[in-house]
Amino acid sequence: MKWTVRYSKQTSKFLEKNSIDSLDSDIRKAIKKVVIMENTNINIKKMKGEWKGFYRIRQGDLRIIIRFEAEKKIVFVHRIGWRGNVYK
Repeated sequence: MKWTVRYSKQTSKFLEKNSIDSLDSDIRKAIKKVVIMENTNINIKKMKGEWKGFYRIRQGDLRIIIRFEAEKKIVFVHRIGWRGNVYK
C-alpha cells in the first residue's frame, strides 16, 4: 500500500499562490526518514508543545508542517508558510 498525501485548505491556497517545485520530493524524503528510518538529507524535526504529533520540514525560509498517520498510510500537510508566519 502506497502513502497518500493530503493537504489542508490553507496549504492548498498557499500552493495556488506560490510555486514550490520540491514539495513532493521533500515529503517523500520525510516519509523515508521518519517512517522507514532511512537516512536521508532533509531537515525535519519532531515538534513540541501545542504542535505535538507534528513534524516540521525546513527548506530555506519555507516551513512545512506535516503529520503522519502510519495506520492509514497518510501524510497530512497541515500548513506551509514562510518562516515565522507558519506557526501562528
